[in-house]
Amino acid sequence: MGGHLKNTIAITVDSNIFLSQHIGDLENEEALEAFKRVIESFLRLYQIEPVRVVADMHPDYLSTKFARESGIPLISVQHHYAHVAACMAENQLEGRVLGVSWDGTGFGPDGSVWGGEFLLTSDTTFSRVASFRSSGCREVPLP
Repeated sequence: MGGHLKNTIAITVDSNIFLSQHIGDLENEEALEAFKRVIESFLRLYQIEPVRVVADMHPDYLSTKFARESGIPLISVQHHYAHVAACMAENQLEGRVLGVSWDGTGFGPDGSVWGGEFLLTSDTTFSRVASFRSSGCREVPLP
């Protein structure tokens, strides 16, 4: 389903992945409607009936809400792990890799906001081995 900002969608048919055009930020009504139209168009064009839907684990993203309301079994994926897994797939990497995702923020499985992750990953799992400190901003005195 893609993220809430800079959204695109993708579908898989057999071993092929088809990626949509850039749809945009889903808080914009026009982009949200385009998101829905693109999904309908892809399903019709490729004549598929989805058996699973994958969405960001952030519960408030409109793409995640849409996926949850679809009635199709949902797989939730941590935002930064999705980036690392996509790079692994694109570069045909298998086994364990150390992935670095410096993509801003994402909802973590612990319910906190994550950002700047080092993830030890495999094809099916990940472990957060380092990140920016999540205690928030602190004032630093100027010299």
